[in-house]
Amino acid sequence: MKKYDEVSVVRQLSKVGSIVGINTVDKVIKIAKNGILGNGTNGKIDFLTHYCGYHLIVIDIIQQQKERDEEIAAKKAAKKAARKVAIYNKNKDENTIEGISRAVSKRMRAIKRK
Repeated sequence: MKKYDEVSVVRQLSKVGSIVGINTVDKVIKIAKNGILGNGTNGKIDFLTHYCGYHLIVIDIIQQQKERDEEIAAKKAAKKAARKVAIYNKNKDENTIEGISRAVSKRMRAIKRK
């Protein structure tokens, strides 16, 4: 077995694309489900899990992306609904006497400019 150092191994593994994240405080390594890892990377993960007390978690990234996309779509829908309510409240004000007189005076100013 090679002699590894925990800090240098964590630094090297943080640069690997298939590894989603390494939490050194909780000692957790998150790996993508369909990620491709080489022999050296597997050896370093083995060192961290067996000798340093890290736990390995395999994550399905595609499922997480779908959930994140659903959250974003829900936020956009809520923002769009709030915008419609704001426009409705703005237009609602135009149906009162003050709103009508304001619209008439605005129209008269536009005619005078021409």
